[in-house]
Amino acid sequence: MKIPTECRVPTMLSVGILLLSISAGAVADDEQEGSSASHTVSFDYGIGYDSNPFLAPSESYYDQNAGQVVQPVSISGLFSPIRLDGLMTTRHSFVSYHLDGDIYPSTETRNAENFSLRLATGLKLDLEKGRFERSFRFGPHAVQNKEVYYDRDTGLAGQSGGVDVSDRYEYRALGGTMDLELELNRVVDFSLEGTAESRDYEQVEGLESFDHDIVKAETRIDLRLARPASLFLGYGYQIRSYEERHARDLDGDSADDNPALEYSYAAREAGIRFRSSGRWRMVIAWERIDRTDEYLGYNDYVENRYKLRQTFGGRRWTLELFGGYRERAFARAFIFDKPTSPEDGEPNPLKAYEKADGGFELEIAWNHFHLVIGGRNEEQETTDPRFGYVRSQATIGGRWVY
Repeated sequence: MKIPTECRVPTMLSVGILLLSISAGAVADDEQEGSSASHTVSFDYGIGYDSNPFLAPSESYYDQNAGQVVQPVSISGLFSPIRLDGLMTTRHSFVSYHLDGDIYPSTETRNAENFSLRLATGLKLDLEKGRFERSFRFGPHAVQNKEVYYDRDTGLAGQSGGVDVSDRYEYRALGGTMDLELELNRVVDFSLEGTAESRDYEQVEGLESFDHDIVKAETRIDLRLARPASLFLGYGYQIRSYEERHARDLDGDSADDNPALEYSYAAREAGIRFRSSGRWRMVIAWERIDRTDEYLGYNDYVENRYKLRQTFGGRRWTLELFGGYRERAFARAFIFDKPTSPEDGEPNPLKAYEKADGGFELEIAWNHFHLVIGGRNEEQETTDPRFGYVRSQATIGGRWVY
């Protein structure tokens, strides 16, 4: 259900105070009943090198909207990843907070900075039926997301018709989440999660707002097949309804008399986990996402994702290797959203994307402090020349766990 614009909380400070005060009351009530509260925190901070923070295209291309050849400028630089995760729990309540961001100290790369803060609180109920566990959580959450809408070709703040649109991706969100986990027997675990969220984006003069509602439900079943292996299956459905953005017709035009944009997503997931008696683990997973453009289907697509993650460990160290491949094919959408190229009049191809990525993370622990060294590389190829890129990152930092 959409939250009216005039009723939305204007700042994350007031939202955070509200959530924390609700939780503080619940914690106090539990402490009066004699139960003990717990608080776990993990904080990551480091320094790294980013070869292409703006995801600049790999090659020059003809911009069909501007009517000129573009020579992308690839800029590299240092950055500091930062992450904070915390969870406070009592017998009947919880508070969680999550901060994720990247700091780019150089003037040339500062537009790539991004931060996302999520606060959540609510009620929880943990039950045991014989030897099997049950848990239920429910409560509100708030999100503050800050990032710059920049020109991928230059890294400069985005403009439209001479107007600064760099704030276009910033938003605040309010919502609620319900989470149910059931250990049914020795073989089957079941989980169900439902979320509703309303996102309020910065209004940019002359452009349609990105404001939209998200409603989604996800369910998952884990099957312990044998001692070293388990199978998991999942299904999720999501609807995104926009306030001002107009859907596109089959020629790629988003006319003012077109209805408001609405997407639905159906996701299916399957995978298998292997775990030895030691600290060796492997996860192989596949996911398929079908997006439906509810107007005429112009932006329908099918996406397949393949993931592999392998972990080795000793008493004080853990090495994780990961890799993935993603392919996305649009059913009707043209590159530049134009059926034909204005350069030569030839038909434009449909949008299609392929992305491969891989990397590692080595973690060495000394009590509460962990040294973390990581690296990753990703490459995307597309029929739309604006979005093909290569990017590499290398980081070293610390993780404090309490």
